Amino acid sequence: MYDIDIFSLFHLLKNDMKRISIISLTLFTMLFSCKKVSETTPLSDFPNNVGNHWRYEFQSTDPVTKSYIDVDIIGTGKLPNGQLAKIWVYSFLNFRETNLSFRDTNYVVSDDKNVIIYTNPCRTCAKPQQMPYEKMKYVLPLKTGNFWLTPSIRDTTKVLANTVLKVPAGSFKNTFELSNKRAYVTNSWTNNTIWFTPNIGITKLKQSQFDLGPLPTNGNWELIDYSLK
Repeated sequence: MYDIDIFSLFHLLKNDMKRISIISLTLFTMLFSCKKVSETTPLSDFPNNVGNHWRYEFQSTDPVTKSYIDVDIIGTGKLPNGQLAKIWVYSFLNFRETNLSFRDTNYVVSDDKNVIIYTNPCRTCAKPQQMPYEKMKYVLPLKTGNFWLTPSIRDTTKVLANTVLKVPAGSFKNTFELSNKRAYVTNSWTNNTIWFTPNIGITKLKQSQFDLGPLPTNGNWELIDYSLK
């Protein structure tokens, strides 16, 4: 048998309870702080990092042909107003021969609220300091029923629905279907349907645009492969 000092035992237990309470409070504070940071730290739904790559299977509507469209963010450039933008290059490849047939470049500025896609600035124009026009705009976060205007070209974009989309690259939940339209103005019009998956990008596109003639990229785009940084 052991001699037990009841008062010593009481003090030991009391001290242990204090230590347990302090540890528990510390852990609770850490967990709460981490949760609070994650809830208040804005994360953009629009992937706009150098090194991002997307490949689409493209089927034109007139004439009916198949090819690839590669989209790559190749670096960071500066707009005439001094704002930094990511440089997006669209390469249109022959489906069988993989020969480059067409290339387009956009400058993209994004944050957690807005994405503005500009045409390629003209460095050799008479007024190189003139800003390129806005080609497309996204207002984040996307929500069904929201709509907005791209003033420079008078396009209206509306979020039609949130759906599940299946394309060759996979099945994507939480995908937003958007309409992007512009009525006939000076030999040009737009009637696009876009499927955009947050943190992935455009997963499908039905493009129908006219600018003094139909655009060579008119047709159906479906994502078949992507790599994000």
